[in-house]
Amino acid sequence: MASPSAAIDVDLDEAADAAPSSRIVRGTGSSAAPLELASSSDDEAAREPAPAAKRPRVVDTLEALMRSARGSGRQPPWAACVCGIGDTSRCRALLTRYGCVIFRGVATGPECVELEGLFWDWLEREHPSVDRSRPATHAPHVFEALGYKNTGVVNTGSIGQSDFLWRARTLSRMVEAWRTVWGLSADERLLTSFDGAGVHRNPCHPAHAGRGVRTDQKWYHLDQGPRQPGFVGYQGVLTIFPATGKTGSTVVCPGSHKDHAENCARGGKQPRGPFVRLTAPGDAEYCAAKAVQLAPLGAGDLVVWDSRVVHCSNGAAADLRPEHVREARGLPPEAPLPSLLRLVAYIAMMPRSRASARQREQRRDAVRRGTGSGHDPLKVRASAPSRHYRAPASDDPRWRLV
Repeated sequence: MASPSAAIDVDLDEAADAAPSSRIVRGTGSSAAPLELASSSDDEAAREPAPAAKRPRVVDTLEALMRSARGSGRQPPWAACVCGIGDTSRCRALLTRYGCVIFRGVATGPECVELEGLFWDWLEREHPSVDRSRPATHAPHVFEALGYKNTGVVNTGSIGQSDFLWRARTLSRMVEAWRTVWGLSADERLLTSFDGAGVHRNPCHPAHAGRGVRTDQKWYHLDQGPRQPGFVGYQGVLTIFPATGKTGSTVVCPGSHKDHAENCARGGKQPRGPFVRLTAPGDAEYCAAKAVQLAPLGAGDLVVWDSRVVHCSNGAAADLRPEHVREARGLPPEAPLPSLLRLVAYIAMMPRSRASARQREQRRDAVRRGTGSGHDPLKVRASAPSRHYRAPASDDPRWRLV
């Protein structure tokens, strides 16, 4: 396995040379010319020939995008860090330069429909007052009890051991994407985090109007503190619904993994654990100069980033309208609005060889008990399990990632 910090001789200037597919639309919400996306096809070996006129370098285009967006109050859409599954050289180059990478179509359309259904199965079991077909039952007191109401992060009810999360983790292309990230061969095993989920309700839906369902937009943070200098691992998020600059998406500060020590210390911060809030003097200016929304994302796209990268999620734009939601979902104008605006699964994987025998046993015990972990697969949490939780059978395929 190559060192995470190894220099890679790969030309990233081709990142804007081809759009990946017709299902991905260009980002909106910025006065800058939208970036074209890097090719992500695993089936086509060749890209379209580059035009005679040389395109601007991706890094230069990103800087121009940020300059044009200053003062807009919202992170501009950007998605030029696309990589195909199996392209380990390009993946390493993107992670080295930007600290983040996008894999298109890790979950198929039918798989995303299945995953949404599994989320509702979990929610209706944990909160019997909820009926997926009746948005009026998707009440604030229910969704605010799922985890963090200001961000939409879900971490209760043994969500980390739910069928929803495990189905997402065991998708064949999910495992192959993470093999690409780590540069592993087919016979090298992975283990997964027991992470949670993220869910935002749709503020345009009549059932949610005036109910304060919008989530925070700039809760910038790190999940790797100063006591862990250098490279530790990666984090990931699988998008179940399409995401645009209007609906909100995952937000990162590309290249911020190179400023990890500075970001942990700026403004006199003295964080003790892995979670570092960027709310000290100077942090807002740093984030405003670097932050982008990774958008547009299609349903089933996976975003992976170095745990030293500054990141957060963005809620719905203040001027989000019903037509923006329908357009993002590919719905006709007369279609009913969906109750949920965002649904994501947080998934982080690493080589099994990085876990000690004691850590592997702690992970097996977490699955037996129904407890979870944070973004670090090696650190399980002693959370209260759901009374509905039942451990998987001994021959269940999920054990292979434990």
